[in-house]
Formats: sequence, C-alpha cells, structure tokens
Amino acid sequence: MLQNDTPPSPEWRNGFAPHEIRALFWKCQQINSLQQEIDLLKKELERRNEELNKLEVKADFYRRQLVLESRFGLILQRTFS
Repeated sequence: MLQNDTPPSPEWRNGFAPHEIRALFWKCQQINSLQQEIDLLKKELERRNEELNKLEVKADFYRRQLVLESRFGLILQRTFS
C-alpha cells in the first residue's frame, strides 16, 4: 500500500474530516440497501417471468383447442344439415 514510505495519495496524509467519514458511511449503507432492493426486484421479476411463460403456454393451448373445436363444429354442422 505504501510506496517508498509515502502514501500513494496526498489525501491519506491528512486523513478524513468527520463529515467525510459520515458521508462515506452513509454512502456504504445506501449502497448496501440498494443492492438488497435490487436482489429482491430481480427475484420478483424472475417469478413474474415464469408466471408469464406459464400463462402463454395456457393461452396457446386454449387457442389451439378453440381452432380445433370450431373446425369440428363446422364438420358436424355440415354432416347434420
């Protein structure tokens, strides 16, 4: 960390003022809080995407069933008329 017994940055020689330390602490807390929120939102997004995929599969199934039933209904109507 130290090169030739001198700090690599001039700010290190003088240290930090109390308000700078507080600002760094609050910034770290904010980053931690936002990271947790991001993780929760990612999980929620993944859950919703899975739910959407399931609904799309169901919609495709019902769409195919509707097409088949409408064709079959036309065949029955032609047969009995």
